[in-house]
Amino acid sequence: MPDILCLNTGLRFESRGKTKLEISMSHSLKDPKRTWDAGMRDDDLVSIIMLEQEDGSPVDLKQVSPIHFVRVSDLRNAFSAEQVSITQPKWVEEGYEIRVVWVCAAAKQRSQVFAVEPNKVSLTPIQNGRRQTIQLSRSGGKITLLPQVKVGDLVEANQIVASVVPVYTDLKCPSPIDETYFTDKLASVNLTERYAAAKLSRL
Repeated sequence: MPDILCLNTGLRFESRGKTKLEISMSHSLKDPKRTWDAGMRDDDLVSIIMLEQEDGSPVDLKQVSPIHFVRVSDLRNAFSAEQVSITQPKWVEEGYEIRVVWVCAAAKQRSQVFAVEPNKVSLTPIQNGRRQTIQLSRSGGKITLLPQVKVGDLVEANQIVASVVPVYTDLKCPSPIDETYFTDKLASVNLTERYAAAKLSRL
């Protein structure tokens, strides 16, 4: 099931709160039902936000980045092209899960984009500070980040400015849908589609 489903547009979101800003998903090498994209559609969105704990509280969290949106179709394309970083498997009792990371880089503070070059992106802090330079070639040239900004753009602290996949900080909503959209999903071959339609029928 997606974490969030919009009744007005049908958009589905997988939500990820991070204490370290990265585009990452758990993935199983053994269980097809626990792969990083199991049950997802190409047009699903992964939403990523960075959070910090307030005063050491495990429940009092502060948003310290914009909300980033990534399409599952783009994640799949990068995964197939091996433009990802993969961690070592966890312990046996955790199902040999690994973590797939779609490499990205973010602004350290609120900045303006000074330059976008073939091999780097340069950011000038709005307040006093050293210019930040982000190299686009990673892992010895095996992974190449794509700029997500253009010269003159203002970016917030912890905003992703380069990534192996397109990253959005705002969305253009598709046309509204009606009840028929969800009743039709009751006959879908996709289990998550049927389950969501059944849960939403009462609404």
